[in-house]
Amino acid sequence: MLAFVTDATGQQGGAVANRLLADKVPVKALKQMPIEELAAINERFADGYRLLNKIKTPVIDAAVLRETHTDLLSFRDWLDRGGVAKIACVIGK
Repeated sequence: MLAFVTDATGQQGGAVANRLLADKVPVKALKQMPIEELAAINERFADGYRLLNKIKTPVIDAAVLRETHTDLLSFRDWLDRGGVAKIACVIGK
């Protein structure tokens, strides 16, 4: 089930999540880590992120999706309507 869609970039979405989750997630946990730093911690994880970074991200037309699926929320609305609690539960906060 698709609960939300956003046309924001990952950084923009992360900024919204950071503001809403700041009291539940350490700020450092939401910052991008240089691949070299991750590789120093776990080379296998770094390899996985290198692979993911090579994949071309499809362009999603959020407006068209919202026309077809009128119950789709924006990322911000999803966070406000229980998404923050779901994320906090997953990360153990």
